[in-house]
Amino acid sequence: MTDPDSNLQPTTHSSNDAQTWAMFLTLAVIWGSSFMWIRFALDEGAAPMAIVSMRTLFAGLLLVVVLVARGGRLPLRWNLWKRMIFLGATNIVVPFALIAWGQQYIPSGMASILNAMVPLFTIVFAAVALADEHITAGKLGGLAVGFAGVIVLAMPSLEAASADQDAALAVVGMLAVAGASVFYGIASVYTRRRVTGMPIIEQPDGTRRAPLPVEISLGSTVSAFVMITVAALILERPEGGLLMIPASTVGWVAVIWLGVLGTGLAYLIFFRIIERWGATRTTLVTYVIPVVAIVLGFLFLDERLRPIELVGAALIIGGVVLVNGNVGQKPLFGQARAEAAAVDPSAGPQDAHSRGQARDSR
Repeated sequence: MTDPDSNLQPTTHSSNDAQTWAMFLTLAVIWGSSFMWIRFALDEGAAPMAIVSMRTLFAGLLLVVVLVARGGRLPLRWNLWKRMIFLGATNIVVPFALIAWGQQYIPSGMASILNAMVPLFTIVFAAVALADEHITAGKLGGLAVGFAGVIVLAMPSLEAASADQDAALAVVGMLAVAGASVFYGIASVYTRRRVTGMPIIEQPDGTRRAPLPVEISLGSTVSAFVMITVAALILERPEGGLLMIPASTVGWVAVIWLGVLGTGLAYLIFFRIIERWGATRTTLVTYVIPVVAIVLGFLFLDERLRPIELVGAALIIGGVVLVNGNVGQKPLFGQARAEAAAVDPSAGPQDAHSRGQARDSR
């Protein structure tokens, strides 16, 4: 007689995989559309740092609800919060603000392409800071191709920068968004080395445990909200007000969407996918985000990328593929320094935020 469990197992596995793919596509749409919503918020009068302040506020509210619903609490130990402050600055405050500021001068699709460079910067920092990471031919090739793509992408604006102020601002905007990718890379490596899987939270019985994903997300978001709000009050405060908030319903929908979905929910989905697929496979979302952003920019923002800019985009994505591929992965400079314990690098957005990164950038 056939074991009933043997018939049920493939169905369950298939169902779980379908659910994970659905979450993956949802995450790609959420993070890919974040660039469009940032553009909407900017067009409706919100200032870049004010957008980030409201975004982290709404994200924090959602994450508090999730934490309380799960019966959890956010520990108040300095050993955790000093890490959350650093992570909030490098994974949220600086990159979110740079992306929002840069999008004042460049299309949302172009911003998403430059944001896809996060894995390229991450491998550089990981090779320096992590014992089990090393430079390979594939990674070096990916870096070279990716950065060539940035040059090609920026070439039209660079050529016109000396005579055209808008072109000059576009170059600065590109540098700002590329700078955001640098900070996402720093945050990714820091999270893996100092946060994820580290026994940094003391429990009542005297033992220590690693922070949960929702604790990392909420702690870094709260820290980011305080830092960016203070910065916005000092640097962007309008006459007769506190923050340069959106002037219309569309603008408010944009910032609420960016906070609740683009940051809070996106982090939770990202960590759930990592639990099922692992970090490497989850980073495939990096390839899909620019496609979503470019399509939405075309449909709703009337954005058009020139052929040479599409070539640059292809080179950047190609570089990311080489970095994450299986070709040329033998270390160039000797063996890895040491075999480290397997740890899930769950920085956002990348992220994602976890890059994401947390992405979200998003």
